[in-house]
Amino acid sequence: MSKAKIYITFDYELFFGPDSGSIEACILQPTRELMKVGSDCDVNFTFFVDAGMLCAFKRNMSIYPELAVSYEQVISQIRELDRKGHTIALHIHSHWEDAVYEGGKWVFDTSRYRLSSFSQQEADEIIRRYFNELSLHCEKPIKAFRAGGWCVQPFEVFRSTFAELGIAIDSSLYKDGYMSTKSHQFDFRGMPSSTIWNFNSDPMMIEMDGIFTEIPIASTAYSRFFYLGMLWHRLLKTEKYRMFGDGRAIGGGRKRQLKSIAEGDFGVVSLDSYRCRQLKSAWRKFLKSTPDGHFVVIAHPKALSRASVEVLADFAKAERNRFSIM
Repeated sequence: MSKAKIYITFDYELFFGPDSGSIEACILQPTRELMKVGSDCDVNFTFFVDAGMLCAFKRNMSIYPELAVSYEQVISQIRELDRKGHTIALHIHSHWEDAVYEGGKWVFDTSRYRLSSFSQQEADEIIRRYFNELSLHCEKPIKAFRAGGWCVQPFEVFRSTFAELGIAIDSSLYKDGYMSTKSHQFDFRGMPSSTIWNFNSDPMMIEMDGIFTEIPIASTAYSRFFYLGMLWHRLLKTEKYRMFGDGRAIGGGRKRQLKSIAEGDFGVVSLDSYRCRQLKSAWRKFLKSTPDGHFVVIAHPKALSRASVEVLADFAKAERNRFSIM
């Protein structure tokens, strides 16, 4: 048997578009489903918790009592995940610094979506504050990180504070990843072909004596027929692919969506909604080409569907001996 490892990872967060969604539908209930799969199959997952969300709840809950309830519900679940052996890791969406709570939902200004939008002094303070908040609710130390929206560049923004806090693992990169919009900026084209490596100041560059470790997200090809199928099931409102979350995302832009339908693309291996259909085939291809590699799957509780949970359960039963956490 090969030594390939599987990491099922979840970005634990709300939506950031026109409707942030509810804590119950976007986070709590889907994560209960995940905990059940973990318990039934004797596997553990890695949860990248949006710590900015916790800080925003905390600073507003004296004015809005419902946020105090949400805060307690979320930290209770984080503590339960930690106790059950799942990994709690840091996820930073710095635009929470500008978020406003109105009419029972969050209103986001994404002009400072990337941490690099802040001064270095401000960025250092945000990292420490978010890290300290999340650490309050975990018995195990926090050692892994994923950048919100994959915006980990330039890494120099994170480097010194991460080294000080003991954050040693990043899982933000994916093959050929690229985006340049008002909110998102990253370029992973030309990243190393390995599935794990050390680095110091740039996760795109292997340095054998590096103090940080990059474990990139696995990627796969999505054909135009895949996207046509996704569109078809969306139009039909197929129940098993309906997302659990009740919010709305920022969106990737209509032009980009049409391009994917026309040409297909290359993207992350994911359990989110309809994309879960590609998991097993992506794993088979990975195992054939990289029998000793590290296979990182990304997903979001808010974007999971009934099909996602079923695919995960089947996959965990078949491959539980390979499952690992960060």
